[in-house]
Amino acid sequence: MSIFRRIAGDKESSLFKDEKIFGMDYFAQDLAEIKWRDKEIEILAREIERVVDGVRIELYIFGTTGIGKTYVTKGVLQEAKKEFKKFAAAWVNRKMIRPLSP
Repeated sequence: MSIFRRIAGDKESSLFKDEKIFGMDYFAQDLAEIKWRDKEIEILAREIERVVDGVRIELYIFGTTGIGKTYVTKGVLQEAKKEFKKFAAAWVNRKMIRPLSP
């Protein structure tokens, strides 16, 4: 039997316990879910505290695709919404459409 036919028949197997975590709408329900990003979480939390103190900020977060920028940021923003009842944030997830000029 071809390996591809065998794989196609085995729909139950997956490397991941929960594949919904790869969706753009998924965010961490608890910051403890986010592993190995303590430094980034702390940096974002400090900036959010500045916002709560009345400072208007804009953050530009960039990096290689798939390293967790969106996941970490959404998790921290959700935590801020729980902690600070009047906290509101604008969220823009921009994809590069064309190469940037020098």
